[in-house]
Amino acid sequence: MTQDSGPAPVEEDSRGILRPHDRPWGMQRFAPSPALAPYVRHYWAVWWDLPEGEVFEQGVLAHAAVNLVVEPERAGVHGVPTRLSAQSLRGRGWGLGVLFRPGGFRPFWPEALSALTDTVGDVARVGPGAEDAVAGVRATDVPERRRDVLDAWLASLAPAAPPEATVRAVAAAELAAADRGITRAQQLAERSGRDLRSLQRDFAEHVGLSPKQVILRYRLLEAAEQAAGDSPVRWDELALELGFSDQAHLVRHFTAVFGIPPARYAAAARAR
Repeated sequence: MTQDSGPAPVEEDSRGILRPHDRPWGMQRFAPSPALAPYVRHYWAVWWDLPEGEVFEQGVLAHAAVNLVVEPERAGVHGVPTRLSAQSLRGRGWGLGVLFRPGGFRPFWPEALSALTDTVGDVARVGPGAEDAVAGVRATDVPERRRDVLDAWLASLAPAAPPEATVRAVAAAELAAADRGITRAQQLAERSGRDLRSLQRDFAEHVGLSPKQVILRYRLLEAAEQAAGDSPVRWDELALELGFSDQAHLVRHFTAVFGIPPARYAAAARAR
């Protein structure tokens, strides 16, 4: 696994964030330390300050990865969700999160990641020092310092070298995310040098979704990213590129997850 040059700002990569251009909040992303690069994609800091009485519902279709999130009044380990979620923002607030690589959180958790899917776990289960780390994050107003606190704590818990099973799971999941040409679980297994049953077991243990679910998740995130862009989208062509049988197949899955058809989603983004 190689370390990224740095996380892209939300203006360049808004995958997973609904209505990315219609948001009353700010976001900054930070790279992990080298010791955590095999496990962590990036840290993210968000903040908002809304007028009294105003509420903003932010929809999110998360990556196929775990997020550890600290806020002023709560902290938790968010397993991979299987459906769209929403965060109600009101007043003034902030959050600091750790987006792990898909498959990268398993060395920090005491059981298979499939048991964490669609749930929020206790940060204390990650390892010793959790309470102090959360308190340290809340003790400063500077996002970079908050990141440093979490990074130092997680680095103290990380294995000296990534376990082979983690390397294997992360590589397969990130291949599914990056390669549009992979549209079926069997293809992913072959490209990963695994048989399908072994890959399915790896994903249940280390990712929390099946290979098929991970592939579909990233194809839908890609479709939403294209829809939110400035250029018109040829939905029939994009559907085939992303492995859907036809445009209707893409529209059906997109609408089921995001609540509206992709063309209407695109129109709303262009109307910002």
